[in-house]
Amino acid sequence: MEEKRLSSLFTQEIEVHRYSSNGEINTINELPRNNVVIQGELQNIKQQLINTREELRKGNIELSSIQHDVKRYQEHLEELIFISNHNLQEPLRKIVTFSNRLLMPDVNLTDAAKNYTGKINTSASRMLEQIKDLVHFFNVQKNTGTAVYIDLNDILKHVIVNCKAMIDQKKAVIRSNVLPTIYGSSMKMQHLFQNLLDNALKFSSAIPAITIISALATEDELTKYTGLRKDQQYFFIRIYDNGIGFDEKYLPKMFMLFQKVHLRDEGTGAGLSICRKIVEEHDGFIFARGIVNVGAVFTIFLPTYHLVVDPPA
Repeated sequence: MEEKRLSSLFTQEIEVHRYSSNGEINTINELPRNNVVIQGELQNIKQQLINTREELRKGNIELSSIQHDVKRYQEHLEELIFISNHNLQEPLRKIVTFSNRLLMPDVNLTDAAKNYTGKINTSASRMLEQIKDLVHFFNVQKNTGTAVYIDLNDILKHVIVNCKAMIDQKKAVIRSNVLPTIYGSSMKMQHLFQNLLDNALKFSSAIPAITIISALATEDELTKYTGLRKDQQYFFIRIYDNGIGFDEKYLPKMFMLFQKVHLRDEGTGAGLSICRKIVEEHDGFIFARGIVNVGAVFTIFLPTYHLVVDPPA
């Protein structure tokens, strides 16, 4: 309709009065003088509109295809979580239960049989824990949660309460400056702090001393860490510990699922992978540094648009 209206506007004849030398008035109808130019421009606009509509149509088809693929991926993920949580865990629980019974003192097994049964029990228990962590990993990825105002000081206090038994047992000391209030997923931030503090407490050889600081990232820090956008402002949360540290040759695989950098047989190696996933879902980055028998440092960078300058009361 708009095209027709514009077209008619520039193709209508207009009434022109011409005065002769003797004073007579001649009235004639003619098209505007620049009609050819205007018609050409109008044709160009029409073609651009047609092209834009075609691009929009193709874009909608592509978007629909992507949405279909995402929905199918989510359905497969749900199916995998269900299978892992039920079909795979139940047989392993039975293996663990019955191998435990075989290892009881009143069962007369030979030493060799006890040895093999113990190995079966250990392997099945470990696989059961890995499946649980895999389900946890997928659930963290699936559950986006509602974005809310989060006081990270409250998150830290809650995690410290959860870790109280280990903190008391190891006489750990945890220090922190004032942490910011951010906008994000409260549940996932708690997972993040819980995993990092658990590691700092677990992998310690002396009395654990853990320090947590937060500040705006400087320009030097933006150039020091790869991946950070130079046109984006970040703030960081940095966690220091004096634990057993790690060899930095393991850094490339440190945040991969089920990859472990310590020889100690604690955990499945899923914790840091979950940490990376949570940080990435908040548009951030996580980095690690370590020195064997000295300690480790984990640094989380989040864009400043997650910061809440005036949190609601």
